[in-house]
Amino acid sequence: MRLFSKRPLLFALSVVAPSLCVAEGVVLDNGARISASVFVSGGHDNNVSLTSDNELSSTFFETEGTLGVELNPGVFEHTLDLSVNDRRYQDSKQDNFTDWSLSYLGHFEPTSRNRAFLLFSTKKLHQQRGLGYTRYLEIPLDAPLEYTLSDVEANYEYGSLAASGRLGIAVAYSDFSFDNFAEYTDRLSYNSPQIRGWFNYDVGAVTSLTFDLSYQNLSYDIVDPNGDRDATIIRALVGTVWSGLAKTTGKFKLGYEKRNFDDDIRTDYGGLAVDIGVIWKPRTYSTVDIELTRRTSESGFSDLIVDTTLNVGWEHAWSDVMATSIAYQFLNRDEQGIFDRSEKRNFIGVAYSRQLARWLTFNVEYGVTINRSNESVFDYDNQVIMLGFKGFI
Repeated sequence: MRLFSKRPLLFALSVVAPSLCVAEGVVLDNGARISASVFVSGGHDNNVSLTSDNELSSTFFETEGTLGVELNPGVFEHTLDLSVNDRRYQDSKQDNFTDWSLSYLGHFEPTSRNRAFLLFSTKKLHQQRGLGYTRYLEIPLDAPLEYTLSDVEANYEYGSLAASGRLGIAVAYSDFSFDNFAEYTDRLSYNSPQIRGWFNYDVGAVTSLTFDLSYQNLSYDIVDPNGDRDATIIRALVGTVWSGLAKTTGKFKLGYEKRNFDDDIRTDYGGLAVDIGVIWKPRTYSTVDIELTRRTSESGFSDLIVDTTLNVGWEHAWSDVMATSIAYQFLNRDEQGIFDRSEKRNFIGVAYSRQLARWLTFNVEYGVTINRSNESVFDYDNQVIMLGFKGFI
């Protein structure tokens, strides 16, 4: 089960905690497995629009539902997931939102040396006022930004998992577009085809060297009047991955990211790329998860943003009926271009879950976010607390 909810804006990250009980779902006669959950909760947000002053606080009620279907006919595996998240504020109705996502994952492995995956997902989500592209507005919009993100990816890997080497390739396509405030958001929509390749070479019983290379082409729907932001992004990383070494599973990859803009007005970027992650399980009921990444992201007005993110989580089941989770995130954002803005965001969250019945748990979550910028108007503090019940099959 999940202690921290999947909702994108209550907490800065989601943590999967040890299961108090396993939701086995319902198995049909044809072997299909269906699982579902509903999380009903209430809470309080002391700074809904994430402003530095004139903070707006509100209680809210939230409902989050998930539905999953798994099929395994022969060498094929199919997984379909649907999730819906709805929040209603009592004193800030303009911030109400309904998010949903639908995804499909297909896995085809005809032999031990060949495996292929097909992924499709579409998401209708929102950006809370004070986050995302709304960070560029000194006066918040009167509602959250709503956007659609669609992804499709097909990948193929050759080489037995027991072999000394494995070679893979993937092609992907993403489409990002906003659904409201067209006068502000039209120029922010883009599509992005991408191709990736990787090679893993075993150097030990549990350790492999890895080489990753990706090429991405960003194409915006409308040319920005301040300069076209279309660009190509190349990322190359080398490192190691391992599993079962001192009770850890992890990866350590360092490399270089290069972003070349089509428009000479904008400044090309080249810098360090980082992809590090370690999962440590000192006990079967306790897990520590550490992740460090560095990569570029899209900016609303400037050339780009360099994001350095550290996530640390600890999940622990104290008994068969009680579990807790602690999460910390540090995010450093350096903007390059017209705006020379930097932000440092610290988040810490705690969650508690207690099993009331085989199919029901009681959950409490509390999170604190502190954001500081070199432009004080974008400073904010935020506290959110919520409690609720989760039922599942």
